[in-house]
Amino acid sequence: TNESYSGLMNYLFGPKRRKKMTKDAFLKFRGQMIDELLYLQFTRFCKDLPDLPNIPKQQFPIITDVEFCEHLLANLNIPSKKKAQMIKRVTKFYGESSTNPTQLAEGITFDEFRSFYHVLYCGADFERAMYFYDLDHGGITKDQFVELSQWISDMEVDSHLVDVIFLLLDEDGHQLLSIQDFHPLLEEWRHSR
Repeated sequence: TNESYSGLMNYLFGPKRRKKMTKDAFLKFRGQMIDELLYLQFTRFCKDLPDLPNIPKQQFPIITDVEFCEHLLANLNIPSKKKAQMIKRVTKFYGESSTNPTQLAEGITFDEFRSFYHVLYCGADFERAMYFYDLDHGGITKDQFVELSQWISDMEVDSHLVDVIFLLLDEDGHQLLSIQDFHPLLEEWRHSR
């Protein structure tokens, strides 16, 4: 039968389906799969940095801030003109480095990319936590975003990445990210997955 040729079934349970799969082994496998899929998404946008002193060229592939924003907004159900305005806030703030980084700190590494997507994987919990902050303050600050991200996903989101997300989503520029600002991104993430 076709089941005997399933690479996934063979990996999980062995060719004769007698291998036991523990919860820890499955969670490890799941984490590896998620990271592999994220890496494939990340490498679609990878840029080479110019030669930098003391850093081998391919050791730290990066994507630009604009490419990260375009990736986040790709399936968002908002007009193209609004997406362009959102990205323009990022390019206006970071200038040339947002599209043509010259150093590692001006781009987004895979670890930074992955940490943010782990927050999105925990989106429902993150949204609930934001709700309670939102009740009292009308949104969350960048520091609260980092704190909630780590609390929810057990991953620390890089401060540069948080700055980019706030520039992209905080239409009012009041340095607070509300549920209304963040919800479309979470909703798109759920629907596209």
